[in-house]
Amino acid sequence: MNCLIEKKLWREKLGFAQTFAAEIDGEPVHYELVLDGFKVGIATKESTKKVHGLSP
Repeated sequence: MNCLIEKKLWREKLGFAQTFAAEIDGEPVHYELVLDGFKVGIATKESTKKVHGLSP
């Protein structure tokens, strides 16, 4: 699922608030959202490779 679509689902359907966003080359690749003290991060597969060297 696209990172932007995923963020929209968490915000609009579940009530999370965005607390952080990161971009690579002007494209959104990571969001952090919070609800009642619970924080979740959503990132693209490409950013996990490029930034952290992971192979998801």
